[in-house]
Amino acid sequence: MFSRAWECGIRAMMYIVQKSKEGERLGIKKISKGIDFPEPFMSKIM
Repeated sequence: MFSRAWECGIRAMMYIVQKSKEGERLGIKKISKGIDFPEPFMSKIM
């Protein structure tokens, strides 16, 4: 129903919020690995 880009963005935001509460700093590599999306696609979305 939603586009892949939309899903990637929402999942990335949820992942960032979760990890930020744990005090972890994240980059594109960690985020893309954490939500299982390709890094180039993640970079484009973010």
